[in-house]
Amino acid sequence: MSNKLGFSGSLAKRFQDNALTPLLAATALLLGLFAVAITPREEEPQIDVTLANVFVPFPGASTSEVENLVAIPMEQVLSEIEGVKHVYSVSRPGMGVLTVQFTVGEARTEALVRLYNAIYSNQDWRPQGLGILPPLVKPKGIDDVPIVTATLWTEDPERGAHDLLKIAHALEAEIKRVPGTRDVYTIGGGKNIVHVELDPQRVAGFGMTLDDLRFALSSSNVVGQAGSLLSNNVDIPVQAGTFLSSADDVASMVVGLFEGRPIYLSDIADITAGADKPEEYTWFASGPAASEIGLDQVAHAPAVTIAIAKKPGTNATRIADAVSERFAQLQQTVIPEGVNVSITRNYGKTADDKASKLIQKLAFATLSVILLAWYALGWREAIIVGTAVIITLAATLFASWAWGFTINRVSLFALIFSIGILVDDAIVVVENIQWIDSTSEEFLSYIIESLASFPVFLILTYRTGYTPPFESRSYLRQISLRRFSDQESKKVIQALIPKHRLPDDLIRLISEKAGGNPLYLEEIIKSLVERKIIQRDDMGYKLSRDLKEIEIPETIQDIVLARVDRLEENSKRTLRRVLWAQILESPKALTSRSKGAKILLLNTQSEVRNTQQHLFGCPECILIVPGCGDDRFCQAGCCLAALFYG
Repeated sequence: MSNKLGFSGSLAKRFQDNALTPLLAATALLLGLFAVAITPREEEPQIDVTLANVFVPFPGASTSEVENLVAIPMEQVLSEIEGVKHVYSVSRPGMGVLTVQFTVGEARTEALVRLYNAIYSNQDWRPQGLGILPPLVKPKGIDDVPIVTATLWTEDPERGAHDLLKIAHALEAEIKRVPGTRDVYTIGGGKNIVHVELDPQRVAGFGMTLDDLRFALSSSNVVGQAGSLLSNNVDIPVQAGTFLSSADDVASMVVGLFEGRPIYLSDIADITAGADKPEEYTWFASGPAASEIGLDQVAHAPAVTIAIAKKPGTNATRIADAVSERFAQLQQTVIPEGVNVSITRNYGKTADDKASKLIQKLAFATLSVILLAWYALGWREAIIVGTAVIITLAATLFASWAWGFTINRVSLFALIFSIGILVDDAIVVVENIQWIDSTSEEFLSYIIESLASFPVFLILTYRTGYTPPFESRSYLRQISLRRFSDQESKKVIQALIPKHRLPDDLIRLISEKAGGNPLYLEEIIKSLVERKIIQRDDMGYKLSRDLKEIEIPETIQDIVLARVDRLEENSKRTLRRVLWAQILESPKALTSRSKGAKILLLNTQSEVRNTQQHLFGCPECILIVPGCGDDRFCQAGCCLAALFYG
C-alpha cells in the first residue's frame, strides 16, 4: 500500500510541525479584524452598471420631426457600439433624449469612451442647416444613487417651498465640504426667476416693435474684456458691461430711446421677482411610527429634499454620519428657526446594520459548527475545526478588502452563501422574482450559471405569467402550485381564525370568491373583520347582517381600495401625495373601462401638473395611472392599489 501523500496532504504535513503556523494563524486573525474595522460599508454594490442619457436639442421642431430626424438616426449609431444592451429614445418638442444601457460588467470608463467616440465620429448623421445642436452626454452609474436624503420642511404658514429651496441651496455648499461627498442637489421647490410681462399698449405708445426689444435684450446682460490700462507699472484690466443680478437691474435696463429720453424695461412691462412653477413637488407627512423618533404628527407640509451621493469606494456609513452631524451643526445658523430637517434616507445606517448582522451570523454559524463537531467528534476536533473556520473567514475578509471590495448587499450575500457552503450544502430561497428588475434578473442569471457545478439547492418563487430567462436549463425543475380545493380552503379559513368557527354558508361563499387563492382568502377575512360584517362573541364569530346582503370584493385591488376609503382624511391626503410622487416620475396614457365618472388621461408631465389642483378637489374623478391595466383604476383619494398592486 502506497503512503505517498497528495498535494493537500503534503502541504498540511509541511505546516503541521512548523513553528510559523501559530504565527501565521494569529496574523490572519488580526488581519481579519483589521478588515472588519476599515472595510467600507455601503448599500449598493460596486458593480459596473453603466448607462448614459444623450440629449440632442432641436429648437422649434415638433415631436415627429425630432423622432425622424434625431431619434431614429441616432439610435442606429448608438446600437452599433460594442457592449450596448439597450437603446431607448424619447422624442418631445425641441428635444430628443436617448438612453444607452451597457451590459452589466462593462468597464465604465471604456464604455463611455466608446460612446463618445461613436457620437463625435458620426456627426454626419445630422442634416445640415436644420438647427440640430450638438448632443450632450450625461453618464449615470451606481454611485449616482444618493446615500443620504435630508428633507427640509416647515409648518410656518409664512414660508413655502420657494423659501425652503433658497435655504437648501445655501446648505448644498456646506454639505459639499464633507469629505467623500460627490453630488449634492435639491429636489422640489420653484426656482427664483424674474417675470417680465410686456404691456402691448405701452410698447406701441413708445413706438417700439418686438424686433427692437429682441435686439435690446440680446445686447444686455453681456460682459466683455475691453483691454487694460497701464498705470504706475500696474496693469489694470478694463471690463465693459455688467451681469443682471436682481429684479431692479432688469427693470432699469435701457431698451430704446423716445424723444431723446431712455426707455427702461419697466416703462413697457411689469417686472416681478418670485418663484417659478415647480418642476418637482415635495411634501412632508408623518406616519404612525413618528412618535418613536420624537416627531410630532404632521398632516402635510411644504418641503424640499437635499440628495447626497458619495464618491466610489468610500465608506457610506462614515459619510452618512458626517453629513447628519453637519446638518445638526448648521441648525440655527444656515437653517433658520421654524425650519425642520428630517433624514428620510440613510443608506449608511442600513449598510452598517446589515454588516453588523453579518458579523452576528458569522459568529453564530461558527459557534454552531464548533458545537456540532464537539458533540459528534470530541473537544479536540471541535477546537481544530473552529480555529480553521475562524481563520479562513478572517483571511477572506482581509483579501476582500485588499482587492477593493466593499461590504454591501451583494458581498453580504456572497459571504453568507460561502458560509453555507463551508458548513454544509447551501439552500438559498429567493421569493417573488416576478417583481425583479432587469439588472437584478441579469445578476441572478449570472449567479445561477456560476453555481451550476456547486452543490446548491436554489429555490425561486414567482407567479404565473412570468418566464425566467433561465427556465430552459437542464438542472432547473419547475413545480407548479395548484389552487386550493374547497376542503383545503376551508382549512385555511379555520387556521386564520383559530379556536373559532365561521358559519358554513359564509365559509362556502368565501371559498367560491377566492377561487383557491390563499392570499385572497386571507385578505377577504381581514376585510370582513375590518368592516365588522363578522363579529366575535362567546361562541365564536357571527354575522352582523344577512348572508345575502354581504358583498365580497371581486379582486384584491377592490379590497385595498375599500380599506383606504375607511382611512382618516389626513391619511388619504398623504396617499395622494405619494401617488403624485410616482406619477411625476413616469406618467403615461392608459385606458380604462368605467362608467359614471370623469376619466383623466395624463400623457405628459405638464398635463399632470396642470391637472393637479383639479384632482385634489374632485373625488369622483378617476385618475388613470401607470400600471393600472385595462380594468383597474384608482380614484384620486384612493390610490393605494395602484401603488402596491398596479
